[in-house]
Amino acid sequence: MSHPRAITDIDHVLTYVHDGEAAERFFRALGFVVSPVSHITQMGIVNRLVLFRNSSPGAANFIELMAVSDATKLPPRMAVLLQGTAGIKSIVLATTDAHKAHDHLTALGHPLDPPVHVRREWQLGDGTSVFPAFDVLLPVSAGLTFNACHYHTLDLYKRAEWTAHRNRVTGLVAVMAVAHEPRRIAAVFEQVLGVKASDADGCLSVRGDRVALDLYEPTEFAARYGAAPDPGPTGAVYAGYCLDTEDLDAVRHCAREAAIPLRDDGRHLSIAADIAPGRVIAFEAG
Repeated sequence: MSHPRAITDIDHVLTYVHDGEAAERFFRALGFVVSPVSHITQMGIVNRLVLFRNSSPGAANFIELMAVSDATKLPPRMAVLLQGTAGIKSIVLATTDAHKAHDHLTALGHPLDPPVHVRREWQLGDGTSVFPAFDVLLPVSAGLTFNACHYHTLDLYKRAEWTAHRNRVTGLVAVMAVAHEPRRIAAVFEQVLGVKASDADGCLSVRGDRVALDLYEPTEFAARYGAAPDPGPTGAVYAGYCLDTEDLDAVRHCAREAAIPLRDDGRHLSIAADIAPGRVIAFEAG
């Protein structure tokens, strides 16, 4: 296996939203802090981030809410990705060397373009700005779509005022997918992450340094979360993500205030995909 640790973790979830402002309102109502709006003008993209403090070394840890600001500027791979229904379109993998990650992934048979350097602006409340910079590998599909990112300004993603949430959520711990053949999809990500999959509570789990890809058969996912998306022609689809919180009651309180219904069995909480557009959001006690 070439460059087994070129990819170390699942860094964040790229979630396509049709209306960035509406998505921001939903997450704020649920007790999250949302980062300032950021325009990646060279790619025709605008995004907002829900950032978390718990991450593995060299990685950020967040939910990305991405909308299209100028479809004429979208790179071809992003134009394919950012269309259709809202929801999780890709997981973004963590690397400390985008060129090494590119070599590793292309050696595995994933035809990625060379890394693209991106610099964007976050305008702060006091009128000043900071400028996150990173190298990104644009998405490819291997049953499930993924890409990778190398940060040059990781500290900007760790600002305390953006990572302390009223619902006490501390981090992304798993991305959930539904597959007709979970072991086939797991085999791809075993090579990508350089780890072995393991059986876990109703799913097959491929775990990076902190965040796991949990692969469910449709019946297992539906039994736990009420419904399962159709895996479609690729045989697999992202279905949601799991966040850990210091206090499940804090999540319950925020959801009740916002009149957002929870599926609650006393130990696990989740929000259905038709309420949180295109994805199930689950919570567990961290």
